[in-house]
Amino acid sequence: MDEANRRLNELRADMQSVGIAKEDLKTRFFNITTNYERIEKREVFKGYKANHRLELKLPMDKETLNQVLTKISRGASETQMKIGFDVSNKQALQNKSLTQAVQDAKEKAKALTQAAGVKLGELISIQYGWTEVHISSSHQAIIAESVTPYDFDIQPDGVGIEDGATLVWELK
Repeated sequence: MDEANRRLNELRADMQSVGIAKEDLKTRFFNITTNYERIEKREVFKGYKANHRLELKLPMDKETLNQVLTKISRGASETQMKIGFDVSNKQALQNKSLTQAVQDAKEKAKALTQAAGVKLGELISIQYGWTEVHISSSHQAIIAESVTPYDFDIQPDGVGIEDGATLVWELK
């Protein structure tokens, strides 16, 4: 347990040295298990293993990201990293997606009614229920082995969003 605490404190100190506040490093998962080793057909207690997964959210800023990666790779915390990209304001993205979906639905409804020889009437209802919104982004694993400063020029791929609604119009 002392080793886990030492490594966590090293990581926090490294992050503080590049301007990352201790509070910005958030625990996502924490687990302690017993550690046994098999010796001559029997299990011998060797201590405990700690698994502490942390999350650090950063703005899409190349300089800050490179400082963090360089500091972690040079640090004594022996941190394993995964880098992921996410949307900072999911609600705004969802609202924009719904607005575009309604506009698209109205254009398609007009085209269908024109082809059918009828007119599009008033909007009767919008059904938007409890559906799960899927916003996807990519994750990349990075292995830090170098002691030279990193200079990654990362350009994350665009994100995708899926959501659904049903619009019902009257026909004239």
